[in-house]
Amino acid sequence: MEKAGELLAGTVRIHPAVAARWVGDEIVLLHLGEGVYFSLNNVGAFIWSHLEHNAQIESIVDAIMTEYDVDAVRATRDLGDFLDGLQQHCLLAAR
Repeated sequence: MEKAGELLAGTVRIHPAVAARWVGDEIVLLHLGEGVYFSLNNVGAFIWSHLEHNAQIESIVDAIMTEYDVDAVRATRDLGDFLDGLQQHCLLAAR
């Protein structure tokens, strides 16, 4: 399994077995292969929406900095932690 730093160094894509639906300001994810549901809060949903549009990691970091008024170090760290969590639950597939 890849670590957050390795995910940040490349591009990631959503695992093909994951379905996502907006519910209010959150996103509910279903891993079709595992039958497990996940819920993302508004920050997770913000990042997920960028992943759905195949955004590059650098552009997601920039978007986080702009949206949440944080510096690059914090945005990168938080994104790496989030991606690592998604990867641990098999919701991402690195390319």
